[in-house]
Amino acid sequence: MTIPTGAAPHPASDISIVHKLYKFYLAFSVAAQSFPKQDRYTVAQRCENLSLEILELAILAHGKEHRSKILILGKMDVKLKLLKYLVRACHDIKAMNEKRYLYFEGMLQEIGRMLGGWIKSTNAK
Repeated sequence: MTIPTGAAPHPASDISIVHKLYKFYLAFSVAAQSFPKQDRYTVAQRCENLSLEILELAILAHGKEHRSKILILGKMDVKLKLLKYLVRACHDIKAMNEKRYLYFEGMLQEIGRMLGGWIKSTNAK
């Protein structure tokens, strides 16, 4: 699976979770182009929008103080769980094959671990 190159990364892309979310969005948007039309404009579009919302929250959380950051990270966690279910639905309705599903699920699991670590370290402060 190829990821489009030449796009300027966001200034906050030095934050590893932001970089992973950005990479997920790019890869998923490329994969969604091969979805059947009815799935491309429903569940695939929702996955793309949700991944952008999570990316936005990650960038927003980076500069916030403790209390605000905890709330934002909680929202990110809920949205990430929903995104995992939607990606699974893409596989279950046969819009994506097993190989792509495993690739995206692996990316989301890694992002989830990173988010869990971020939440844990923020709560410890």
